[in-house]
Amino acid sequence: MHLSLIQKQIWEKKAAGRTYNEILNNFPFVKHNHSISTCLRRTALGLFWDINNKGGNDPYLCIEDENKLIEFIRDHSFANNCVRTFEVLDAALSLKISRNIWARKQLLSIGCLNLMEEIDQSPNEPSRSWVNDFCIKNGFSIKSAIEIDRNRYIAGYKEELIQFLMKISYEVIDSTPELIFNADETMLSGKRLYKAITENNRAITRESFSFQHMTAMITLNAAGEQVPLFIILSGLHHFPKSLEEFKHKYWFSSSANGWMTKYLFLAWSINLCHWISFHRKKLPKEKAGKKAILFLDGHSSRLCPAAIDYFQRHNVTIIILPSHTTHILQPFDICISSPLKTCFKKMLVRWKNLIFDECNSESDRLRKITIISIIEAFSKTVTPFSSMQSFRKAGFYPLSFNALNSPYVINGENPSFQNRNSSYTLSQKIFHGHEELIELYNSLTNHRSRQDITMNLVDPIMLQVKMMNMNLSNGLLFSNFYPLVIENNEGIAFIQKFS
Repeated sequence: MHLSLIQKQIWEKKAAGRTYNEILNNFPFVKHNHSISTCLRRTALGLFWDINNKGGNDPYLCIEDENKLIEFIRDHSFANNCVRTFEVLDAALSLKISRNIWARKQLLSIGCLNLMEEIDQSPNEPSRSWVNDFCIKNGFSIKSAIEIDRNRYIAGYKEELIQFLMKISYEVIDSTPELIFNADETMLSGKRLYKAITENNRAITRESFSFQHMTAMITLNAAGEQVPLFIILSGLHHFPKSLEEFKHKYWFSSSANGWMTKYLFLAWSINLCHWISFHRKKLPKEKAGKKAILFLDGHSSRLCPAAIDYFQRHNVTIIILPSHTTHILQPFDICISSPLKTCFKKMLVRWKNLIFDECNSESDRLRKITIISIIEAFSKTVTPFSSMQSFRKAGFYPLSFNALNSPYVINGENPSFQNRNSSYTLSQKIFHGHEELIELYNSLTNHRSRQDITMNLVDPIMLQVKMMNMNLSNGLLFSNFYPLVIENNEGIAFIQKFS
């Protein structure tokens, strides 16, 4: 314990049965019995005392217990499961109670019954100001906590992330930033809570407005080049005439609930491959022939062998991010998602009163305002700088371990890593060859053949396109498909146009 030499000596004298007067005779520089009492009481509590102490209130915790509290906070902070303020108060109170119980026993053992009774058995918890002072003294900060669900939390172990980054480095090093992409869906919602100025203490705004759910597939490029939006409308069987002006610049589709389906993922894949093929023609020869890389999350819509095969045939490698790590590794989530949604909602408020002659209903008008808002938000936030910065922070280009600087990363290896279910998962899959594709196909069909199940690519794609256009549950494509280009065994391009 952090005690002075003199208080140890005084304690030893009292433990040996000496009286206060006898102790004073042994320590002539101690002037009063009260000083002896204070010394014994503070010693029992683990608090420092010497002859120069000038009184005052006792510290809430002794140094030994403060160190225990510091260790408690650091252990949780180290694991990204920071203790909340009230938990620190509870922990401090628990330490105080335990210390007081121990002190009473020590004072009883040396026959100081009066001092023992002075030790509170039920102390009050420390004040908030004590917590503030404690944090300042020990270099801690009190901040608003960021909540994270358990799946995302346990996915953030450093060793696993390092393994993934090392794994993809062999793929990225053979590519070029112009051909490195990340894509993700973002849900568009018009509900917005904002502060309002009021005179009667009631913050009520004049009106509200809403619209059906939509989804936008945002594709980023490590060189900062913009890829057209893929917008999924909700519940529409026909493309609205009011949106015709956007039809040839962006890709439009519809599903029952405005969400991505595997059929719409296929449609998006075909259009993106066409865009990439056209994009390659603008690159220098030394770059044009390099493989492209597309980072995706493991959404169920990616379980589409025809789409992945089509990517492979266009020299595009699909890399699926580890499950529940998009907040750490996905460029879109790291830099783009939050500013995009914020800007989108601002645009909605700005344009909500616009009137369009071509809109024949209020829902049609609100839909157009929504499309205008997402297009403007996209152009303002998905800039060359923000796109390149997103890949840099993820460590995908240039290759680095920058993602490990995320506050969500936990040092060490996930203790459950070795015990995970062996069933098929898209997590961390790299689709750069036929073997991975066969594995995916087998997992979906319970088929165990290793035959070339995708040699005839046209039929499965055409079948899925026909199914897609049958009903909203699969999805409807409003934008025209680009021609389907496939090389046969002789290397001759086969082109299938969709009706």
